[in-house]
Amino acid sequence: MTLPPKYTPANKIMGAKKEQLQVTQENIIGLTDFISKASLFERAAKLKKLELFQNDESFCLSKPIAKLPLNEGFKKSLTDYGFKIDNRRPDGILTIVFHEKRDNSLPIKLSDWWNIRKGEKPSFVLPEVDFTISNKERGILLQPHVTFSDVIVGPGNQTTHNRMAEVISSYYQKTPSIFKEMVQNNFKIIIPWKEIDAAGARTLYELFDEWAGGNKSLKEIAHSNASPFKPSPHNYDYEEIWDHYLPEQLQGNLFAQWKKQLDEFKRKLP
Repeated sequence: MTLPPKYTPANKIMGAKKEQLQVTQENIIGLTDFISKASLFERAAKLKKLELFQNDESFCLSKPIAKLPLNEGFKKSLTDYGFKIDNRRPDGILTIVFHEKRDNSLPIKLSDWWNIRKGEKPSFVLPEVDFTISNKERGILLQPHVTFSDVIVGPGNQTTHNRMAEVISSYYQKTPSIFKEMVQNNFKIIIPWKEIDAAGARTLYELFDEWAGGNKSLKEIAHSNASPFKPSPHNYDYEEIWDHYLPEQLQGNLFAQWKKQLDEFKRKLP
């Protein structure tokens, strides 16, 4: 295996200022320096004064931000926006279906509908906020999510949730302001990293790719059992933070740390 040259692409990427960083015990980057997705979602929710209902590494949703009556006027408004309502099922299930193209010939997909159990108590529309990370937008992406009291199943299609949010925003005077804001901004709100104290945050994968540049030898070393890089996106000891985020102010320390580990690795070679 060909060893990396003395000056790798990482040197150029880091620049002279970052290259001069000294790795000390105090500035070693480890597991606790990385921010989990769940923590980022919590920060975003706190910023927007929202409570979270579900928050894990793959899915994050707020608690309902309003409780709006599912009345006949709203049902009429739904049909005006292209929804179809079936309340004649013998099992007592109310179905609300949406086709983006409003084409009756299209097959109904599971992602297109809500099934709501009709009972003696009134039903309610429950707007919520969906949280995802957008690396493209460099922050947290908020999108509308809608459910109902006594819901059995709901759509997984974001377009369907967006359309329902549009009806809610148009019909209900008490629609929460954040929901209206999402509708008015193409059904999304972006919370930049800097607003949740994570300016310039990037994943371990992104950072190692930048540091290694196009140097194939560095990546071969990182994938080998002899890899000196800690933390590393190719070492299963650090699997739990592979998709976690490191703030920009710590990234220079990590680059210097990898450089020192590489230098020590090269010195120990026979």
